Amino acid sequence: MLLDAGLAGTLVVLSLGGPRRWLVGLLLAPVCTVLAAPLLVVLPQGRAALAAQPWWWLGPAAAVLLAWWLTPRGPAPRRALRAAALLIAASVAVQSVLPSGTAMWPVISAAWTGAAVCVAAWRSTDTVYWPGRLLATGIVLGAGSAAGAALTDQHSRLLPAFLLLSAYLSAVGLARLIRWMRAGPPRDQAPPGVRSWPPVGGEVWNVLVPHEDGTAKDRPVLVWDYADTHADVLKITSQDKSHLPRHYLPLSRDEWRATLTKPSWLDLTAVPVPYTAFRSCRGAAPDAVNEYLFLQSDVVRDNRKGSGWGNRSRIERFRIACGVARHTPPTPLGGGGGEAVSVPRHRKPTGRSRRPAGRPRRR
Repeated sequence: MLLDAGLAGTLVVLSLGGPRRWLVGLLLAPVCTVLAAPLLVVLPQGRAALAAQPWWWLGPAAAVLLAWWLTPRGPAPRRALRAAALLIAASVAVQSVLPSGTAMWPVISAAWTGAAVCVAAWRSTDTVYWPGRLLATGIVLGAGSAAGAALTDQHSRLLPAFLLLSAYLSAVGLARLIRWMRAGPPRDQAPPGVRSWPPVGGEVWNVLVPHEDGTAKDRPVLVWDYADTHADVLKITSQDKSHLPRHYLPLSRDEWRATLTKPSWLDLTAVPVPYTAFRSCRGAAPDAVNEYLFLQSDVVRDNRKGSGWGNRSRIERFRIACGVARHTPPTPLGGGGGEAVSVPRHRKPTGRSRRPAGRPRRR
């Protein structure tokens, strides 16, 4: 059951590249769980086969390690290769423990049900920090264990242990979630799967940028400014915007080769994005661009009032409230007072770290 949840959760993480790609995870997760069939591991026939051939445990162990390895985000080809390796390891595991004459349809039904519950739970908490995920894991583990025992008519001795673990995880997750809702998360807490934190002015990040209709698009952005609940970013698009020179800044591929793969344009309209929408850091913008935006900060237009930020749904407000990153404020690219200062060498180049005179700090 743990392997079932781990594999389904891994596929969900792999599929969260956009607002609608979670449907791909819903379709692929049952395939992976059917191949792995972790319910067979706790059956008497499966345990007998594993006792006769102990080296068969390498398959499930490799699948669990690969599930953990796949969790951090990275380049798409690398994730695809790891996903293929995960499927191969899972198929080897099920072929190792599958007893002859076992009816497959009950197992497939149980795997589909468990995968659907896992996908729904992880999708509902994809932007919530670890208390919400812990609560979802406890619920999925308890429900999956009970459903597996009922569907297979195999009341394993491990079932009480799974139920106790589920109750413990649910209680801890709920208690911490209530505490975070009242006081906010720790100051240094990063969104799930993000290694470099917090975002710094002048860095290029992959971000789910929210739209007024409630949808979002995963795209690169340049961090411009910050607030307690969100950061103001400048969107980067590969669509030709040369006919709008006053609203877009052209970005040369040669100058941006470290962070961009094609010629792009920088939208000079600041858009507010919650910290929970930050996915991964691409690197630092060229110093020349940071210098230009710092010295010509008036070219950046403030679009917070027209972005529909205050008209979010209750669910989205709940997610933002759970994910408010009350960390040490990052360096704003559009911030500072007085003359420019040098950036410490142990951090990535971030343009400048002081706010132009006459521009108040937002809280």
